[in-house]
Amino acid sequence: MDDLATRVSAFIAESGMLDGADRLLVGFSGGPDSTALLLFLAEHYSNIEAVHLHHGLRADAADGDRDWCRVFCEYRNIPFSTAELDVPAHRLPGESIEMAARRQRLEYWAERAADDESTVVALGHHLDDRLETFLQRLFRSSNASGLCGLRNISRVTVVRFVRPLLCIRRQEIV
Repeated sequence: MDDLATRVSAFIAESGMLDGADRLLVGFSGGPDSTALLLFLAEHYSNIEAVHLHHGLRADAADGDRDWCRVFCEYRNIPFSTAELDVPAHRLPGESIEMAARRQRLEYWAERAADDESTVVALGHHLDDRLETFLQRLFRSSNASGLCGLRNISRVTVVRFVRPLLCIRRQEIV
């Protein structure tokens, strides 16, 4: 595990992804990827907050995920918040559930990070996600710019998203 932490620390430093960050909002679903990211960031950085987004898609199972995330953070004294997106109720005509969920997540993050360049959103995507994204875009016949896959650092509206785990594979996380 020390080797993974060293690799992630080096990846963060080399990319400069957290330069100027005064506050880290960590997307926290409760899965292995976001849990590993949250634990790493909580150990190495201050002023973090775990944020669980409830999409309103899986009823009691999603409620259980949210509750588990809350208890996990309380036990470790990690600040925690949650937001109810209710994707089905806010889906636009002709929009898929996946696209509606993505749009609503981006709207949420933009609201949370509005007018604050020092707020950064950290997501638990890993190296296998980068490959999967590339292949999905390839099969959808994306143009050359669409084939780049996930970036270490990206900006959507005012939000700086960082992906500190893009240097490791999912199996290493698990």
